[in-house]
Amino acid sequence: MADAYTTQTYGYANPSFSYEETTQKSSKPPSNKNFAVLILVVIGIILFILLIFLLLGSNNSSNNSTPDSANADPVVLQWWGVFVDEEVVNPLLDDYKSIKPNVTIEYVNKWPGGKFENAEQQYNSELNRVISSGNSVEIPDMFMVHNSWAADYVPYVRISTTENLQTFQSKFYPAVVSDFAPNGQVIGVPLWMDTFAIIYNKDLLQQSAISAPPTGWAEFRNVAVNLTKKNGDIITQAGFAAGTSQNVSFPTQLLFTLFAQNGVEFTDVNGNATFSTDPDALDAIIFYKSFTTNEFQTWSPNLDNDAKTFLEGKTAMIYAPSWRLRDILFYNKQYDLGLDIGISQVPQLQGQDEPVINWTDYWGVVVSNSRPYSTVAWDFLSWMSEPQQLKKLSDNIKNFYGYDFGILYPRLDMSNELESDSYLKIYNESLPHAKTWRQVKGLQVKEIFKELIDKNASSSAISSAENDVQILIDSAGELD
Repeated sequence: MADAYTTQTYGYANPSFSYEETTQKSSKPPSNKNFAVLILVVIGIILFILLIFLLLGSNNSSNNSTPDSANADPVVLQWWGVFVDEEVVNPLLDDYKSIKPNVTIEYVNKWPGGKFENAEQQYNSELNRVISSGNSVEIPDMFMVHNSWAADYVPYVRISTTENLQTFQSKFYPAVVSDFAPNGQVIGVPLWMDTFAIIYNKDLLQQSAISAPPTGWAEFRNVAVNLTKKNGDIITQAGFAAGTSQNVSFPTQLLFTLFAQNGVEFTDVNGNATFSTDPDALDAIIFYKSFTTNEFQTWSPNLDNDAKTFLEGKTAMIYAPSWRLRDILFYNKQYDLGLDIGISQVPQLQGQDEPVINWTDYWGVVVSNSRPYSTVAWDFLSWMSEPQQLKKLSDNIKNFYGYDFGILYPRLDMSNELESDSYLKIYNESLPHAKTWRQVKGLQVKEIFKELIDKNASSSAISSAENDVQILIDSAGELD
């Protein structure tokens, strides 16, 4: 691929000054008046040249330029992050300061903690409040947004000054390009990604002479039914957590995966919602809900959360991203639960368009367009998203929290880094096949689809959900 950055060379043409020396001389000496005029002209030229240099110097040291010298003006950037604590990020910020001594980046983890859904809503509300206030002093220079929210912030972010579409496509997976380079303009970069997999209890499967979950949905559901145990109508061991909206951790992501595997298009070329027009959308919902029906029941709305029951050894298989696997492994070790945990690919649908179709759920960093140092911020993000920095971030996360692994890399050229990782290789394999769609207001869209799951499956219910989603799409940029 051709070099994406075009270096423009400016040539300074030196004019040739020629003169003719004449032998004919004036018989009259120059007058004092002419001499004085000559002096004034020379002084004027000198002053004009000095003014040009001053103006150029002022432009080169403007606040929005990328400072490259030790003598550049000091720059302070505020960065709102999520999940990752300051102690993890600060070593990387120190590294950047060694390169750009005049740039200080103040990172703060703005994740409020507590139950994930509540914390996500709190962070989103606080971010929207600050941006809507229009107070440029309060707005951070950089802030993190979920990939399903990215389109909502386009009016408030600075288009990249370091990445164009060609370079962005060459670096990141297709889902990232779809989320953070809408209309061919780069609006943000991820520092990690995530996909989904089936996390399973090896001992429970082996008790039924099953070595690993099947790779096709039809067989997978049958195995899940066989792994389910009941005492009357009460499930004592769940085969697979699915079919409900409240006690399954990632119901909408699994439903979206089924939509995509069924070939359902979420939006048209103009970004308008179109999923209700495809009858396969109804088939996908019926299949998802089937895990709570009598014939194929493997789960119940009366059970505790899927991750909790999995840790208790009461659920054989769950659908989850790598960060949830990280938590499960951590608690398994911390409380000596003794679970033998396996990871397998999300089952696929026979006859689907692609061999593997998965879903992605992650965060990216964007740059505010109301702060004075946006070019400096983009210079930092370009550096921060390079392989060396991402590796260090991953190692810092792993070591600081005592996890079994760090992050899933969002870059194409880092795919081989995790090929042999016993925990992440399945997730890593899914990255090129991870799907996404322009939800605009992901939190509200999630609630719409949860309500759809709870309703009786019907075409009219899907059409109603589509209308609600379209209202959200039309309100892009209107921050609540």
